[in-house]
Amino acid sequence: ALDAWSAPLVMKKGRPGQLLAFLCEEDHGQELTELVLKETSSLGVRLQRIERTSLQREAVAVSTPFGEIAVKVGLWKGRAMKGKPEYEDCARAAREYGVPLKTVQEAALHAYRARDKR
Repeated sequence: ALDAWSAPLVMKKGRPGQLLAFLCEEDHGQELTELVLKETSSLGVRLQRIERTSLQREAVAVSTPFGEIAVKVGLWKGRAMKGKPEYEDCARAAREYGVPLKTVQEAALHAYRARDKR
């Protein structure tokens, strides 16, 4: 599965239930359906085709007072749309420098935006 999630819900007659959902490539649908039927109490699975659009991704390194941090950049038609600091890099730097995670994340975003304006 490319992604999976669950959510509580109320079934008919007020019975509690769980919604289990997953996204997968079409050629994995039957395999995952079989897994759900085998491993859960469900008696059926609904399949639905959907389209997915995603941004191209690239990683850039930015310099911060806490060292280099990788920033994941989302591109649309070659143009940067958003950037997000890599969690693991930020967590490592926060531990190393004894500062809050959010401080490192904000520094990385600031460095990324400043780099983008050059």
